[in-house]
Amino acid sequence: MTVLARMSGNAAITPAQAQLITEQLSAVLNDDLDVYGPLVARTATQTPPAGLLLTALTEATSTAPRENLQGLSNSLPEASVALAEIAEHITTRLVTLHLALATKDPPSPPTSPTR
Repeated sequence: MTVLARMSGNAAITPAQAQLITEQLSAVLNDDLDVYGPLVARTATQTPPAGLLLTALTEATSTAPRENLQGLSNSLPEASVALAEIAEHITTRLVTLHLALATKDPPSPPTSPTR
């Protein structure tokens, strides 16, 4: 992960190499977002520029299940300029997934007590 993060910040990499790095990071994240998502987020705050790391994280979270997104969201720092866009993306995805879940299985209306 560290090697990929350092490579992502190298100004000499070509667009094709950047795409390959993003694909490799996305594959790692898709395999185990719960483990690698927080690691990539933390690394992104320590490795400027973090563009490729955040691109890979965005790609991986675009299809991740709600449970994985919730865990990743909980692992993000409360305030981080570097992670603001990914935090917004994850939050938006969570809201969308929760709305879909609520629409699919709406809560029962409260019943009034009988007298």
